[in-house]
Amino acid sequence: MMLTKYTKLIGLVALLVFLCHSCKDDENCTPDTPCENFPSIDGPSIEGPIIQKVNQRKAPCFNPRNSNEFIYLKIEHDVQALVKSNLETAEETILIENVNIIGQPDWNTFNAIIYSANDQQVYLLDDWSLSPKRLTNYFWNNNPKFFQDTLILFSVGSESVPGASGLKMINFNGDRIDSTSAAKYGTVFGLMSTADSLIYGEFSIDGKYGIYSLDFPTKAASIKYGEIFDGLNQITGVCVDKKNKNIYYSTYRTGVFRIDNVSNSRIQIKSACDTHSYRHLSVSPDGTRLLAERVDGTNFNQENGGWTEESKIVIMNIDGSDERVLFE
Repeated sequence: MMLTKYTKLIGLVALLVFLCHSCKDDENCTPDTPCENFPSIDGPSIEGPIIQKVNQRKAPCFNPRNSNEFIYLKIEHDVQALVKSNLETAEETILIENVNIIGQPDWNTFNAIIYSANDQQVYLLDDWSLSPKRLTNYFWNNNPKFFQDTLILFSVGSESVPGASGLKMINFNGDRIDSTSAAKYGTVFGLMSTADSLIYGEFSIDGKYGIYSLDFPTKAASIKYGEIFDGLNQITGVCVDKKNKNIYYSTYRTGVFRIDNVSNSRIQIKSACDTHSYRHLSVSPDGTRLLAERVDGTNFNQENGGWTEESKIVIMNIDGSDERVLFE
C-alpha cells in the first residue's frame, strides 16, 4: 500500500514539540533525537508540495545470513540503484542501476532478491541471472516477500476484476502456487513480513486498522493489534524478528512499535513526528539490531504548507536505543 499524504488540519495551536524516545519493558522512556511537528496553517485546510531531495537512501533490508550486510536503494540526482553495503568494512557493491523500485526489496538465504517496480510487477534478481527477471504480468503486484525462502508472496490489487485483490504465491518461474482473496477476510492486504508459515502484515477490517497474522497454508487469520485508523497511524513498515518472533512496525507519524508474538502486548520503541518519521524496517538475523528508513522533514513553508523530505538509513538497537545515521 503506497504511503498517502494527509491534510494538515486548520485551527490547531502553533507548534507541538516533543522528544523521540526509546523504551524498554517496565522502564521509563528517555530522551533521544529532538522531534517536532510543523505548525498549523490558518485558513483553508491545505497541504503544500513535498519536495524530495535529489540524494537519498531508502528501504534497507538485512542479509538473512549476515547481520553486518544489507541492501538499500541509493538515489543520487534522481537516479536509483540497488546497493549492497557492509557495516564492518563500509564496502559497497552496486547490484543494478537505473531501476525504479517501489517499496522495500527482500533478500533470501539463497542470495536472491525480489522487488516491485514502478510498473507494479514483481522482479527476481539472483546469482544466476544477468538481469532482473520479471515474474508477473497482470494486475497491480506490490510488497513481494519470500515465503519459506523458496516461494514468493505478494499483494494484488485490481479495479477492473472483482475479487482479484488479495495475496498470491508463486515460484521462481512465476507459476501460481496458491492464493487467497481479500474479500474472504473483508480486509485489504498491504505491507507484510513472513516467518515460517506465517504472514504478518497490515490490515483494515470492520473499522479497525493494524497488524494481522495469517497462516497461509490453512488460511487461518487473527488480529495481533487493531485501532481506529486516523491517517497518522498508517503503517509504513512491517518486519518480523525471525529469531525472537516479535513483530515490529512503523507508522506515518506515531512511531515504531513492537508486538509480542505470544501475548500480543504492544510497546512503543520510537516516537515520530513531521521532522523524523520511520518506514521500511528490517531486523538483523541475530535479532539485536533494527534498520529503518528515516524520513527527515525540513524547510516547512508557512504559506502553502509544503516541506522538504530527505530519506536516510538509520540503525539502532532492537529496543530502539542508540540510533545513528549511516553514511554520514
